[in-house]
Amino acid sequence: MFEDTLVLATMLFARIGLPLVLALAAGALLRRWYLARGVQPLAYSIRSAKQAVGGGRATPAFSHVPRCWDAKNCPPQVREKCPAYSHPKMPCWLAIQLVEGRTPTDCATCVLHSPVTTNNSGRHRA
Repeated sequence: MFEDTLVLATMLFARIGLPLVLALAAGALLRRWYLARGVQPLAYSIRSAKQAVGGGRATPAFSHVPRCWDAKNCPPQVREKCPAYSHPKMPCWLAIQLVEGRTPTDCATCVLHSPVTTNNSGRHRA
């Protein structure tokens, strides 16, 4: 009876516990690796974007981002309706995602669509 319970517990750990432990360990290692290289988590980018929207001022995290309506030559009628134009102090794709809850499909191929990262000196790089 005890041996059966021990075998069952071992199999349960092998099936559920071990993959869970390995996944958590891999996540911790990846996080350490990314942070060592100065890559900021997406939550940091979203938090900075919300502060920029709420405060109406430029944050250092997004002050280097080019304006998409200039790059795409959008007419004034289109600009007025665009969330990116309403929030010029953040990346266009992030402004659209915060306002509309989704990122447009054409953003994936756009040269302006890149995550915000910083190096150890605090300067931004794409």
